[in-house]
Amino acid sequence: MPADPLKPRVGFKVASAAFGDPIRTIDCVAKLEGFREARVELSDPSRLPEEFLLIAMSIQIRNRCRVVERAADFVRVKFTSE
Repeated sequence: MPADPLKPRVGFKVASAAFGDPIRTIDCVAKLEGFREARVELSDPSRLPEEFLLIAMSIQIRNRCRVVERAADFVRVKFTSE
């Protein structure tokens, strides 16, 4: 089931994935999985590049990340250093 950024499921927070030049953003929902990983849900994960900036102000995330797993409606990412 695709993520609905307007009504995130329990544990997920509204977020944005930012990438490119010029900068583009995609709305998504994110859930932390430990301190160095997150699950990011969106309707079309194929639109995301392998590396992007994940921003979710409500859970104080502004981290560069790298995709480690792709599925039909989510990606799992690891946070990388800048």
